[in-house]
Amino acid sequence: MKAKGLLLLIIGLFITNPIISLAQNSKQTDKSVYSVVEQMPEFVGGQDAMNKFIHSKIVYPQEALDKKMGGNVYVQFIVEVDGSLSEFEVVKRLGYGLDSAAYKAAKQMPNWIPGKQGGKTVRVKCVIPVQFVVDTPKKRYVH
Repeated sequence: MKAKGLLLLIIGLFITNPIISLAQNSKQTDKSVYSVVEQMPEFVGGQDAMNKFIHSKIVYPQEALDKKMGGNVYVQFIVEVDGSLSEFEVVKRLGYGLDSAAYKAAKQMPNWIPGKQGGKTVRVKCVIPVQFVVDTPKKRYVH
């Protein structure tokens, strides 16, 4: 009888170990970051709302204004499974303080609607352009 009890215990360990291993593997895949998924993450309110938000947070650097510098700075980040944003990085720079201004504005964004792959929320890497335009008075031509 004791031998049977010992045998059951050994079988129990073999049965539970693969389950633990599978759980650990699924946690590892949660760390995966996708670039393209079936349902891409979205700023609440859509693209226009995101543009308005970012531009409301931009502080145009005086150095860039003085040099009449404009263009796009590209900021990359990860939309986490809960919609929070992490791992911000400027991936295309312009200089003159514009990179820092874009980074600071992007970091203030609220949570997004997370991306989904196969019906499951996943981590997705996103890149957004932050556009800088120097307003200059238009020349008036007299005919």
